[in-house]
Amino acid sequence: MQRCAKGAHLHTHADAITSPIDDLATSLHVASKCVDRIELVAMLDSMLRSGMASRYALETHADAGNAAMRWAVAELDSRSGSGVESIVRTHLKRMRLRFDIQVRIGVWPVDVLIGNWLVIEIDGFEYHSGESDFGRDRRKDRELHGMGYTVLRFTYWDVVLRWEECERQILEFVRAGRHLRGSKAVG
Repeated sequence: MQRCAKGAHLHTHADAITSPIDDLATSLHVASKCVDRIELVAMLDSMLRSGMASRYALETHADAGNAAMRWAVAELDSRSGSGVESIVRTHLKRMRLRFDIQVRIGVWPVDVLIGNWLVIEIDGFEYHSGESDFGRDRRKDRELHGMGYTVLRFTYWDVVLRWEECERQILEFVRAGRHLRGSKAVG
């Protein structure tokens, strides 16, 4: 457990909490003081996806909350498939790139599509660690490459610990025009 604000504790995954300790208002208040804004967006998106809170409840608490909470609620998008995808989405928005999330290309769902041709896949260990998951991801990449898409894969740890490197690589591909329709550059 990590101490954040006076009298409050931020519980980590290691605490193995199975049910909420605090009410929603207290939890949101503490989170808005303890995590950065991008992590707050990921947390709120996850709350929406899981049904822990409705958009209305989050908006209501944001109205009574601080600037960080109001900003995070304005950035909500429950389409992100995971918290780390929410983090990527928020970074890409800050970078002012044109993108969409959870796009279907042929039979494949992709996490992020920048422009028309640059696919970003975010691989959390939980859903990409098994042999069949690994093989499926490689098959997906081959098929997307065959259709002319460029695929960049980043791990959870890349995004959370080394975002600057991810951003640099994404911008290299964008500057090279790999996201533009008609480029069909296979990478």
